[in-house]
Amino acid sequence: MTDVAPKWGPGNTYAGELSIHDADSHLMEPNDWLASYADEVTAAKLADLSLLGGGGKATNDLVEQCWERRNDPDETAKLAADVVGGPKGYFAYGSMDADERIGALDQLGFASQLVFSTFSPTQFQRSSDLELVYGGASAHNRGMADFCAIDPRLLAVGFVPLNDAARAVECAREAIEAGCRALWIPHGVPLDKSPTHPAYDGLWALMQDA
Repeated sequence: MTDVAPKWGPGNTYAGELSIHDADSHLMEPNDWLASYADEVTAAKLADLSLLGGGGKATNDLVEQCWERRNDPDETAKLAADVVGGPKGYFAYGSMDADERIGALDQLGFASQLVFSTFSPTQFQRSSDLELVYGGASAHNRGMADFCAIDPRLLAVGFVPLNDAARAVECAREAIEAGCRALWIPHGVPLDKSPTHPAYDGLWALMQDA
């Protein structure tokens, strides 16, 4: 039984007549998502996907279970019938699949949605290997732009580490050219200079011009 009538839809969205711009939605990454956008050298260096509070086989199994759910038409129909009242995180309809995200947006009725990644930056962000840090960020940004390219309401958020000022500019430029509509600047690094240091003037100017 897959014919489940959606609770929300055209003419009866969650937003109703309000114009809502969602500033904090997320892609819940499949296990091999980041590696699939990385070059061969970067992919070999990436850490395993790790959910907050742990990782390993249990994490991989949970993520795989949610990814495979898309092949179960009955379970998928149940989730699609009520995005607002349904489960969240990895278990949500549209959490990992771009086509499903369009259906979720149709129910929500949002005008746009900034889309952040969730756990994939942990696969490269804290490394002392700058080739991995910026190779991982580039892969991340290509992946986010690709996920959001399916619908103009989806606004990809790129990730730009500040570890190296010159590489940060090139990373940001690449993300913008790929189609990212906003940039996520992580806090906490580097430790040797402030984000207001003149070394980053080129980065802020690039973002301002964009």
